[in-house]
Amino acid sequence: MKANTAIGFILGGVSLCLWHTQQMLVRRSRDRLRLTYLSLALSAIVFAIGLLTLVQYIHGFNFGIDELFFKDDLDAVGTSAPGRMAPNSAFNFLIVGLAGMMLAGNYWKTQAYQLLSLSAFLVAFLGFLGYAYQVKTLYGIGSYTQMALHTAIAFMLYSVGLLLAQSDRGLMAVFTIDNAGGLMARRLAPAAIAIPPFLGALILFGYRQRAYDTEIGLSLLAVLNIVVFAVLTWWNAKSLSRLDIKRQRAEAQSRIDAQAAAQALAHLSAIVDNLADGLLVIDLNGRVARFNPALVKMFGLEGQDLTGQDCESVFKGQLIDLVGEIQKDPKQVLTAEIDLVHGHWGQASIAGIVTADDRHGAQCLGSVLLIRDVTAEKQVDRMKTDFISTVSHELRTPLTSVLGFTKIIQKKLEDNIFPLVPVEDRKVKRTIRQVGDNIEIILSEGQRLTALINDVLDIAKMEAGKIEWHLESLDLGEIARRAILTTTSLFESKGIVCEADIPENLPEILADRHRLLQVFINLISNAVKFTDRGSVTCRIDREGDRLVVRIVDTGIGIAPDDLDKVFEKFKQVGETLTDKPKGTGLGLPICKQIIEYHGGEIGVESELGCGSTFFFSLPLAAAGSERTQKLDLDLLLRQLKDRALPAPDRDSAAKTILVVDDDPSIREYLRQELVAEGYQVCQAKDGIEAIEQAKALHPHLIVLDVMMPKMNGFDVAAVLKNDPQTMDIPIVILSILEDKERGFRIGIDRYLTKPVDPESLIEAIGSLLSLGSSRKKVLIVDEDVSTLKTLTKVLVARGYTVVEASNEVECIEQAIRVRPDMIVVDSYLSEQHNIVQTLRLEKGLENVFFLLLSQQANAIAGDSRVE
Repeated sequence: MKANTAIGFILGGVSLCLWHTQQMLVRRSRDRLRLTYLSLALSAIVFAIGLLTLVQYIHGFNFGIDELFFKDDLDAVGTSAPGRMAPNSAFNFLIVGLAGMMLAGNYWKTQAYQLLSLSAFLVAFLGFLGYAYQVKTLYGIGSYTQMALHTAIAFMLYSVGLLLAQSDRGLMAVFTIDNAGGLMARRLAPAAIAIPPFLGALILFGYRQRAYDTEIGLSLLAVLNIVVFAVLTWWNAKSLSRLDIKRQRAEAQSRIDAQAAAQALAHLSAIVDNLADGLLVIDLNGRVARFNPALVKMFGLEGQDLTGQDCESVFKGQLIDLVGEIQKDPKQVLTAEIDLVHGHWGQASIAGIVTADDRHGAQCLGSVLLIRDVTAEKQVDRMKTDFISTVSHELRTPLTSVLGFTKIIQKKLEDNIFPLVPVEDRKVKRTIRQVGDNIEIILSEGQRLTALINDVLDIAKMEAGKIEWHLESLDLGEIARRAILTTTSLFESKGIVCEADIPENLPEILADRHRLLQVFINLISNAVKFTDRGSVTCRIDREGDRLVVRIVDTGIGIAPDDLDKVFEKFKQVGETLTDKPKGTGLGLPICKQIIEYHGGEIGVESELGCGSTFFFSLPLAAAGSERTQKLDLDLLLRQLKDRALPAPDRDSAAKTILVVDDDPSIREYLRQELVAEGYQVCQAKDGIEAIEQAKALHPHLIVLDVMMPKMNGFDVAAVLKNDPQTMDIPIVILSILEDKERGFRIGIDRYLTKPVDPESLIEAIGSLLSLGSSRKKVLIVDEDVSTLKTLTKVLVARGYTVVEASNEVECIEQAIRVRPDMIVVDSYLSEQHNIVQTLRLEKGLENVFFLLLSQQANAIAGDSRVE
């Protein structure tokens, strides 16, 4: 191998390496372009070496390039000119250099450079065979320099490298493709290259040994080639036949699988199309990918093809909000109630379509939305709630008569009959005692039935969403202490200890004071009820962003099988045939509803014979809540009516009360109670008669039922309160309905529900009559002028005498001068200047009721001290 030949191989090899390196870089990057140009330049040098050498041979020139770098020996074998490569080597460098330039520069088609590379391989292979067959003319041309054996081998390797540079394109693609043709090409190519030269060598060896002449040798070569390639063809055909059989089987199985998939898809489509629930599949771009007829009907889109349409152009409101939320976090599952056409309601559930990929992890493909029309269920729930409410309400009317007349009978017996009966006879004495006990049983059971009706109404209204919640910032510890104080008599009657573990300065929660007190009293009462000895402990702890309340008792405990039933309606756990404390079975379900409304959780832990622990958690109020001027005026008026009243006036002489009720037994019961208190009573059986008597008699007070024929009580109250002749008459609503909000908006003064406690009724009547025609004095203190004017306008319209103050100085001056019955003051202003403490402790206004307007929305906190 001459020096120029070696240099050509080095440059060609480096050029090929540079081309492979630049293929791994980013397209059009600066480094890739630099490597491409360098590879092209090196291939061009290889081309130039071959071209100049051939020119020297053809024209007899000597450019001095043969010994440019190295001097050749003068006695070198097979050399026509010192240092000059063989003509066939120069020709190969010419074509491989040109092929390298075409590869590096991406010129012409791939087949062109591959044809040049294949040509170089054949020339080199011919030289290789020359050395194998010892035929000089195959590697040397006349007296010119001969191609060395290792040069031929190097050219073959270089050509193969060029051919494989782009093996997936052009001529080489047939060898690398993954199919039957590629498999056959890969099998036959080595045999086609190796076997003919081997057979030629055998025939040539026999010929040189004079075993046969030329004609026989050529015939043998032809026969051997036929046999060898026939065997190769048979072997490949057999292999291809096996592959084709597998392919046919695979295609048959694929057709079966496709048919099964089509059947499954048709079955699935039939299921989807016949679903009663609406189905909507949305892709990542927010476009409809699939839907079913139920969805089209739910939204009134019959006759429209929604596929491919943008969701925002088809659907509105809550559904689009759900889609937006799920796109932010596809792993969540969201539910919401949405509006459908024709006044229907739908319950929508949406989830992301997430697939697991080993390489890329979880990927979201879109979202699927399922909508159920819950209109019928809501109507059934409403009918059930209305039915329960109606039945419970209708029970109140006869129950009022039963309890009322029973108390009248009890009072008359104790006051007028029993004192006249001689008690010397033991039988008479026992009879009197039995009669008294029986009456007490009637009253006790009537009160229990009243509690049951109230609980049924409570839970029915909670389930129907008709409860009005009054949220305010509360100290949970203060609620717990008040509940313990309220249930003190229960502890004393059973002789057990009440323990309280309540930290001071607990963070506030946002809740309904009355409802939370109801929960505490219910849980503590239950604990006392089922504890015969030991103690009941109320403990409050802060756990993260929640307060956790635990009511722990040492009572009989609850069996494990009954723990799941504790919060079910009308369920009382344990043995129903044994003697156990009575209850309605609704107290704990009501507690559960209340706690869950406040965003909390309630549960129980218990072991039979070792006591129970009922616990619930409530979230803390959000810190830094902004002050709002939105006032609950109805709640304020109710607080005023309930709190800012003087003591009842027992002087009932010449006071006339109009009793209005369509039930004669109720009217008679109320007449007897009021007459017994010294009032004069007149009656009306319906709303129209009530209005006529109110205008004619102008009674001092009206006791009014709501549910009456011709005109209901609310309408009667509205007429009377809007008539200057009757607007000053106090009105007490006495009804089976619990719609206090409506009553207070009309302007009634008291709202009592049947069955009414006669003492509460007499006290309310006495309190209202003691006011006469005068007005209650209220001092309003607030720095916000808008709030001040709004409250003043509302309270003056309701008959109050109002005095205003805009700061703490005016508040103190006006309070000392006017001596109001109530002071309504902004809680922030009161806390900043200690207004309550100043007026009560320093200015002697200890009997004034303070009503604080809280900084939380809808929160109006009443004074814990009411004189």
